[in-house]
Amino acid sequence: MFVRSRQILKYAYGRVEQAHGFDPVRAKMVALGEHERVVVELIWMSARQGIPKRVCGLVSRIGNGGLYLVLFSILLLLIEDSMKVIICSSLAILIAHLIYPWVKHAFSRDRPFHIWKHLVSDFLPLDRHSFPSGHSMTLTAAALPLMVVYPATVPVFLVAWSVMAWARIACAHHYPSDVAAGTVLGLGAGALSIAIILA
Repeated sequence: MFVRSRQILKYAYGRVEQAHGFDPVRAKMVALGEHERVVVELIWMSARQGIPKRVCGLVSRIGNGGLYLVLFSILLLLIEDSMKVIICSSLAILIAHLIYPWVKHAFSRDRPFHIWKHLVSDFLPLDRHSFPSGHSMTLTAAALPLMVVYPATVPVFLVAWSVMAWARIACAHHYPSDVAAGTVLGLGAGALSIAIILA
């Protein structure tokens, strides 16, 4: 049954990706990418060697999911009565990831390193398309409930978001607009989760 569900989803994503109704928006995304190219190249250049390169790879890899398991485990161990906010953050991540693949396939935006071959990426992304940034979305969705309940964490998460945004562009997997869109989607999912769990 799980295999059948995956096949149905893959077919549905393919239909969304081939829908011509999104073509004008996709064309605008290509034009926007051209405007963002200089910024992407400058940020990519900042992580070509040494510590920045290693940090870029590490942040991108832990942002695939391991970061949140560690974060939630620390909260459980250090903060009493943290389960409700962990559930809220987890729900926010779930909501975001229910919407995320449909947006990815609708926009079908190629990643910078696919378009400009000189922007070499040191590792492969989890999926094909760049818009929106799933890393930025997930971090924002997870962080919003935590920042609301524990305001002292706001500076920590702002720094974490900045490093994540830099890393995703520096590895040529995303444009700044991908990061911005992922952040907005994460904020929406986080706010909805807060309204359901914490309100």
